[in-house]
Amino acid sequence: MFSKFDDTISYRLMFKSVKSRIGVIVAKTFMTDLAPAMYNARKEVIGPVGFHIFCSWNCSKAIRTNLGKFFGRDSKYYKTLKFSFYDQSILIYCNDLILKKK
Repeated sequence: MFSKFDDTISYRLMFKSVKSRIGVIVAKTFMTDLAPAMYNARKEVIGPVGFHIFCSWNCSKAIRTNLGKFFGRDSKYYKTLKFSFYDQSILIYCNDLILKKK
């Protein structure tokens, strides 16, 4: 989908189009960015999924951004933690924590 809009209404239209052409897509897991619009539209049009996970790139970016706010960008803690979030195992752990809170 190519659109300048990133909202539930636009995604709902996309999922209705997909559903009308290929039917309901049954999925155990659905990955999105951190914004809820795509997942909410998918849930409304096609139905919920077992697990909603977040893209590791978006999680990593959000964590690095917030670490800078918390520690300050010149802090040794920020610099150490910032690079540790490029490690995929840490991102998987963070995603697991998010899923447990739901």
